[in-house]
Amino acid sequence: MKAVSVLAGVMAAGLFIGLAGCNAVGSDWNKAVAQNTVASYQNFISAHPEDIRAGEAHARLIALQDDQAWAATSMSQSADRYQRYLQAWPAGKHDQEARDAIATAETTDWNAAKADGSVAAIQGFLQKDPNGADAAQAKTKLTELTVFRVQLASEPTEIKAEHKLAQLKRRLGAKVQDLSVIPPATEGGKYSIASMGMSETQAQQTCDSVKAAHQSCEVVSGGTAS
Repeated sequence: MKAVSVLAGVMAAGLFIGLAGCNAVGSDWNKAVAQNTVASYQNFISAHPEDIRAGEAHARLIALQDDQAWAATSMSQSADRYQRYLQAWPAGKHDQEARDAIATAETTDWNAAKADGSVAAIQGFLQKDPNGADAAQAKTKLTELTVFRVQLASEPTEIKAEHKLAQLKRRLGAKVQDLSVIPPATEGGKYSIASMGMSETQAQQTCDSVKAAHQSCEVVSGGTAS
C-alpha cells in the first residue's frame, strides 16, 4: 500500500513538472507572439527547437524579415533596389509589387531620358536598364543620335593623321569637339580625322560651321552607337 502511495506521489510530481514545463513553453510562445519581432521568434526557436510551434515561429520570422526588406526597398524607390529585393526574396510576399514598381521606375527613367534627348541621357538610361522593356527603343534612339560623323580630312599614314589631328584641334576645337583619328576599315585605306557620333542634323550643322571657317568637311555615316 505504501509503495502504491509513493508511486502515485512520483506520478503526480512528474505530471506537475510536465504541466509546469508546458506552461513555460506556452508563456514563451505568447510572449514571442505579443512582441512579434524577429528577435522574439529567434529566441523562442533557440529555447524550444523541438516544440511544435517552432515551425510557425520560423515562418513568422521569415515573413517579418521579408516585410522589413520590402519597407527599406520601397522607401528608396529605386529600380535597382527593387531588382535586388526580387533576387533576395524570389518568392517574397511583395514580389508582384516589386515587379510593378520596376516597370514604373523604368518608364519614368525612359521618359526623362527622352525628354532630355541627349546622347549622355540615353546612354545613362541603358547603363541602368540594359534589358528593360524600353531598352530596344533607347538603342534605336541612340543609333539615330550617333550614326553620323563629320570627317575633316584623311591621311595615308597614322603619323600624318595624328599631326593633322593636332592642327585641326587647334583651329576648330571649339566648333568640332572630340575629334580623333579613325583607322581605315580596309587594309591600305586612309586614316580619317573625324568627330564623335552625332545625329544627321547635328552633323550637317557642324559641317556648315566648319566650311565657313574655310575647312573641308564631309558628313559620313558610321557612328558608335551601342
